[in-house]
Order: sequence, then C-alpha cells, then structure tokens
Amino acid sequence: MVPMVDKADGASRERENYLIRCKPVGWLDEESKITVFHLPTPVRPIYLCRLKKINPWTVLPNHNAPFMQEDTLKGSRKLLYILMKILKELTGSDVKSFRMKAAIASSWPHIWCPPAKEKLGKEAIKLMKHPYLKRKFDGINPKLAQKGFCKIDLSNLSGGKIKFIR
Repeated sequence: MVPMVDKADGASRERENYLIRCKPVGWLDEESKITVFHLPTPVRPIYLCRLKKINPWTVLPNHNAPFMQEDTLKGSRKLLYILMKILKELTGSDVKSFRMKAAIASSWPHIWCPPAKEKLGKEAIKLMKHPYLKRKFDGINPKLAQKGFCKIDLSNLSGGKIKFIR
C-alpha cells in the first residue's frame, strides 16, 4: 500500500511519485487520473478516504475532499454538462467525464453564479478552453467519419448551431 500524509488537502504528490517510481501494473491509467482541484471548500468539509485496487498487488489510497457536492451539477450546470457530453460523442473525444465535471465546477465555483441558460453554447466554447479540456474536442466520431463527415464546426455553437462538414 502506498503511504499517505495525514493532511487531506487534495494533494496527491506521494501517490504520483510512487506510481512514477515503482510503475506497478496499471500505473499509467491511474497516473493520468491524478488531478488536484482548487475549489472553494465548504465551512465543514467532508473528507473521503478511498482505496482503489489497481492490480492484485497494489492498493492506492486517496484521501481528500470530494469536488462533487450535491449542487455541483444542478440547473444550468447540469444542462452544460449534458451539452458537453453530446459534444464529446460528436467529436469522438477521449476526455473523461470527471474532468468535464471538474472543469464546470472550477469555472463556476459559486452556486449563486451559474452559467447562463440562454448562452449555453457560448459557455461551452468558454469551457473548451479550460486546461482540462483544451484541444479535446477537435476530432470527429468514427461513426460520423464513416458516413462521410470530415469535421464538426463548433464556431457557431454560441449561436446554438453545430455544423457538420463533409
């Protein structure tokens, strides 16, 4: 088992160092999932200790505050997340759902200031520039490519339109 510090601040340096140094089976997939989120913490945060078995010999601990709270994907944030999931499918992106959720949570950290419902396309374009999502929506789904489409133009997304180019 990988040693962890007692402080639950979301830092995962020990875990990352262990994975890079020892390279256990399944380490590369786990290393790509390590993310440190800097979000406002509730007054009385709840810390989680999660153990994940990545192979028969290695268990990785993760001791931190969860970024997904009850209000993380609510209202227009949920609509934006659904739009991003649709764009993920259309573009054949390999971005992980938790990265999209984290990008939404860090771009709109306050409940009283959600993304505008009327401007979800514009908000999606803004979100695609987030460091977690940058250059992840540039491709095309292989099934659409088989149908003869070569590109998806998202430049008119702010106007509520997605253009399929043959």
